[in-house]
Formats: sequence, C-alpha cells, structure tokens
Amino acid sequence: MQQTTQIQTNPMSKVIEKELAKIPVWKLMMHIHDKGEISAYQIGKDLGWSAGKTHAIIKSLEASNSVETSKRIVNNRLVKFVKLLQ
Repeated sequence: MQQTTQIQTNPMSKVIEKELAKIPVWKLMMHIHDKGEISAYQIGKDLGWSAGKTHAIIKSLEASNSVETSKRIVNNRLVKFVKLLQ
C-alpha cells in the first residue's frame, strides 16, 4: 500500500501572495518568473499597463539588480527583453 503525503500550504502565505500581487513591482516580477525571459512590450500587453509604466518599473528593478535587460533585433525592430536575476 502506497502512502501519499500532502503538503499543506499555509493559508497566510496565500493571503500575502495576493496582497503582493497588487504591488506593480511584485506583479511584474511574478509575471517574469512565470513566463521566463519576455519582451517589455509583451509584459505591458499581458498586464494591461502602458509602455511608460512598464519601462519605469523595469528600470527600477534593473537598478536594484533584480532583473537584467537585453536588446535584440526582432523583425527589423529593436526589442527589449527582461529576465530575472538569480
């Protein structure tokens, strides 16, 4: 007979996670964590943010060494990609 173990999550951690999701910086970091390396344009599109808001938050995260940006040419356009630093 196999025994299965269930990991119980702390209900408080779910509450904290929901509260953090309301803060734009954390929302952006969680989105990058879920999606991996992603373009700044796609982040703004996915989260319903303006390009200015998206780039400002990325810039603040880059200053705190939380994310790294790189620029690449995609379809003859310069695209800024963002990834989390570990």
